[in-house]
Amino acid sequence: MAIERDKDLYFRVLNLRNPFADSRTSYFHKSLGGYHGAKMKRYNELFQYQIQPEMQRLIAGFQSPETIDSLISALPVINMLNTRYIIYDTEQAPITNPAALGNAWLVSSVKMVENADQEVTALGQFNPEKEAIINKNFSSLIDEKTFSAEGTVQLTEYQPNYLKYEANVNGDQLAVFSEIYYPKGWNAFIDGEETPHFQVNYVLRAMLLPDGKHEVEFKFEPQSYFVGNKISMASSVLLLLAIAAFLFLRLKKLKNEETETIKA
Repeated sequence: MAIERDKDLYFRVLNLRNPFADSRTSYFHKSLGGYHGAKMKRYNELFQYQIQPEMQRLIAGFQSPETIDSLISALPVINMLNTRYIIYDTEQAPITNPAALGNAWLVSSVKMVENADQEVTALGQFNPEKEAIINKNFSSLIDEKTFSAEGTVQLTEYQPNYLKYEANVNGDQLAVFSEIYYPKGWNAFIDGEETPHFQVNYVLRAMLLPDGKHEVEFKFEPQSYFVGNKISMASSVLLLLAIAAFLFLRLKKLKNEETETIKA
């Protein structure tokens, strides 16, 4: 199968046959869908308001004379989610999506919106390859509204809790990463120094990159996890000390009893 032969580090697959009830695609590939009892609210809303309508247009388009490439290129949300393969019929080869934007890219302009409703609505009428939709809540993190988008950002290492990119940009640039924005745990670093990142396009991550070559990292470091580890470690130490104290007192008592027996 074409998907299994693809050795790239990271891309996503969309099964048009009820993706959120489909577990097979998620089992074998990184999927846009898949079933989970605790879905992320924003992603669920994105699916409802943008992904599902794009899927419907795609399915309807297969019955029209419109070419597949031009049809797929008009699906901004599916493309910004790095959907490299689309499964329409499990009996046939998957459709390769040439419009998938990849793991990260540079944009040349920014559109500020007032709230989340405007943000998710704007996704239906924008070019994600050139523009980023940003909620005004993050306006303090980005002064410039236009960029040259000159340079490259390449994913070089992928793990569920760690991502590394190599960036080479000409002038300060705005990079968009095709990863879900989740500030309660994910931290961003440029050349080892923690750097602010922010939400764009309703669900994705973005950050400003300074001129030149840089190593960009995202690390999942949830505070709750580390606090829980410390509590667990402290509890384990206290338990071991309690067991040691019990054994010490027990042995001491037995020794005293033996001494008293001998004296008697």
